[in-house]
Amino acid sequence: MQKRFLAAVLGVALSGAGCSNESNRENQTYRWIGFLVDGTTATPLALEDDKKSPNRVFAIVEGEVRYARPCEGSDNEVIPLPGCFMLDDLPVSTIFGTGQTVNQIPVFAQYNGYERFQGRLTGLSSVRTDNVTEIQDMQLYANIRLFPKNYQVAYRLRTTYNNRPVPDVRVVCQVRGGLNNEFSTIGSGFLAAEDTLGGVVDVRSDASGLATITTPLVNGASYRCYANRAEQFEGHVVQGSLDFVAGVSGAEQTLTLEAAPNAALYATSSNNEDPAVTLGPNGTLTVTFNRPIELIPGTADCHFASLSAPDTNGDTNAAGPLPTTVSGNDLSEQVNATVSGDGLTLTLAFKPGSPGVNPNDLGSTVTFSGIFLRPVGAQQANVYRIGSATGAGTPACSLGTAYNPTGILPEVVNVRSAVVSSTIRLY
Repeated sequence: MQKRFLAAVLGVALSGAGCSNESNRENQTYRWIGFLVDGTTATPLALEDDKKSPNRVFAIVEGEVRYARPCEGSDNEVIPLPGCFMLDDLPVSTIFGTGQTVNQIPVFAQYNGYERFQGRLTGLSSVRTDNVTEIQDMQLYANIRLFPKNYQVAYRLRTTYNNRPVPDVRVVCQVRGGLNNEFSTIGSGFLAAEDTLGGVVDVRSDASGLATITTPLVNGASYRCYANRAEQFEGHVVQGSLDFVAGVSGAEQTLTLEAAPNAALYATSSNNEDPAVTLGPNGTLTVTFNRPIELIPGTADCHFASLSAPDTNGDTNAAGPLPTTVSGNDLSEQVNATVSGDGLTLTLAFKPGSPGVNPNDLGSTVTFSGIFLRPVGAQQANVYRIGSATGAGTPACSLGTAYNPTGILPEVVNVRSAVVSSTIRLY
């Protein structure tokens, strides 16, 4: 199973003798080998085995910087291998039963005249069982693209429906990042670059159906774009998605739209998809939808928030509780929920107590609940929720019972990461 998995996903070359004793399990490592090339011309970028050279490929393993070296014989005049590099002794992750330990290894590349590359490897998996002979040496093949400094492609996305241009389409693009399988490579075995800009592209198509991206992109990163239109087009709610690799894919891309089912509602993105992202003391949950939404009238009393702020620094400076809920005033004392003018974006902000959250209390989070919404104009049967619905039916949320009689309203699903999480991390 191990050989099939590694070969299918990475094209891994396996060599060496197998041994199943415990000490060898603990000491297993693998080698990373690849080519460093110009991302615009595919020209190999030769490396030197010189610690003083600024042209390097390196990784950070357990806090230690490990430098790659040129492949053996890369300067051979008969069979040259310019740009070939190798890095040994990378740790192997181990699968214990149904669980898995994964080593995230940050990797970097730099070269004179080029933008720095930042990505990651995930430690290869080694099956731990007495019935399988384990592999002592493993070799991973994964290349790196570098792009000249200030190199950018102005991408033009043509939004079409039934081969006709569609104007006023909102297109939101984000680096797919950690949502990728980190074992995988993109396009002919190249590692995906990570998001070093932290930005989200948000553009609209013009009268001819053309949406132009002018903001800087992370070259070599895999982007996913979602497209929605607030108003119907030819009687339909239209939507679509597109993937491309910045700096590699052609500048002209066609984003084909399709008619959405009448009652289909889902999130195309949310700002808490990566649970490791911290949003600070004024953090909000921002969710973008595939079609315009509205909050259910009369359910503001159902909007609750809960704060978790452990005293991780031990100074006993605890955050004050959130404001107390008042029943029956059709207001939320804990949450400020707003919908954008086009109906496509919902923002949930919590109302802090006093004192606020201590920035040294790491792991502080806020969780929202009782957020009832629906597609604009939809009937009661098409109501969705974000967060728990346990507040429905309480004195503070009497109207929630009418919309959630059984307590099992469907949660909003995110096409990128299953159900939309109602929790944001502050610190």
